[in-house]
Amino acid sequence: MVDGLVAFTEGFTGTVWLEVVFLGGVTGISGEAEKIAAIVRRIRPARVQLNTAVRPPAEEFALPLSTADLSALKGFFPGVVDIVDARGQRGQPVRAVSEISDADVMALLRRRPCTVADVSGGLGIHPGEAIKRLDRLRIAGRVGTYVNGGERFFKSREYEPEGVPESEPVPVSGLRMSRQS
Repeated sequence: MVDGLVAFTEGFTGTVWLEVVFLGGVTGISGEAEKIAAIVRRIRPARVQLNTAVRPPAEEFALPLSTADLSALKGFFPGVVDIVDARGQRGQPVRAVSEISDADVMALLRRRPCTVADVSGGLGIHPGEAIKRLDRLRIAGRVGTYVNGGERFFKSREYEPEGVPESEPVPVSGLRMSRQS
């Protein structure tokens, strides 16, 4: 795979950005970051983006890194390096509610479990509208919920992550929305 990325970057006339996702205790340690940085130097992207798990991972051992941890790893990488912290996205344009359908919400939830903030940001709708749509879909039995890391996630009933138990239905007033840094 690395050889393919190197060949692509060498032959591509456009700009190549490379995202590196770190996991606490796995790749998010300096020894592993140094190895990954050596590979990145071979690939020679114009920009490197460092990220971490922000949604429930498939494996319990896959833990997210803090923004400070990502910043500490930044020095291993060459050139322009950004810290991508999807937990702190702000200022996304809000789309008209009429442009968003329940099918859009379900398509997002089939790809991955999401918080209210994830649905709001992912579809560009107000968090209050996201709550209304998610609650309607939950009542209709199309969406389930569970708690991970103290946050409530919504998931399509068409996708059941292995080992994630279904929690009791939660009324809209029981949802907790929080800003993460």
